[in-house]
Amino acid sequence: HDIMYVETKSILVQIIRSMPHLKYRRYKPENNSAAKNDLLFVAEQAATDKDPMLVRKGIKVREMLVELEHSGAIDSNDGYRYLTEEILHELAHLGNLRDKVEEEILGLTDVYKTICDYNGYLSSQIETYKAYLGNVRMQSAMPKNNRKKMPVGVTVLDPRPLQSRRQQQNAQQRRQEASPASVDYRLDALERLGVVCKSNIPENRQDKVYFNFSSPCPASYVVKLYYKGREKPVVNMDLLLEDLLERKHNRIEILDLEYVHLSVVRLLELLERKFVC
Repeated sequence: HDIMYVETKSILVQIIRSMPHLKYRRYKPENNSAAKNDLLFVAEQAATDKDPMLVRKGIKVREMLVELEHSGAIDSNDGYRYLTEEILHELAHLGNLRDKVEEEILGLTDVYKTICDYNGYLSSQIETYKAYLGNVRMQSAMPKNNRKKMPVGVTVLDPRPLQSRRQQQNAQQRRQEASPASVDYRLDALERLGVVCKSNIPENRQDKVYFNFSSPCPASYVVKLYYKGREKPVVNMDLLLEDLLERKHNRIEILDLEYVHLSVVRLLELLERKFVC
């Protein structure tokens, strides 16, 4: 009955992991009947479930428990003690499926929020580009002697008053100014922000090191590590938003730049704050 014993344990573990809502109580020597009832309760829940596969497993394991008890492999007087303890150890080793799923959902929700934010930014860029193309077409269609009267930045068909349009232009200009072409950071500043989580640069040279972050185009970034006195960067790395999000989703927390290690999460936050309006 050794094979049946192992199979019974395996099926019970599968049922409990497939039905994470089951509150499986920890075995207590002073409560043998409760421990036995727990296993029978698990089998009964599976046998009455809507899933046909769980129903078959529940009926099968219930019959196997009875057969193992009749053969003396397990004893109801001690609440199936050894079988219960082995199942608990197996569950602890495999981990709780529900916790893992919830953790995965939280990670995916975070990635989804970042993608939605960036999608909003791209949508605003598309609308701006459409307005620009519309103005260019209007300018091209007008006679040359009248083009001076119609600035490129003004939409002819816009029914709003001039003051409202100027306010919109000023807002667009402020957004552009809020998203610089590049920004510089000292090493100690990035350490305080948590972007640099490990540095292999000697302490006597750290005050001569600084980073330059730039975004030549949407969703594309360049990270450069400079040493004062040198024209060319010591490290020059091109990064894509898609790659950083994939690293974050795959729980790859570190970006190795040889001389320093960057936190992927903190780096994403910095780039989003500086370059995404």
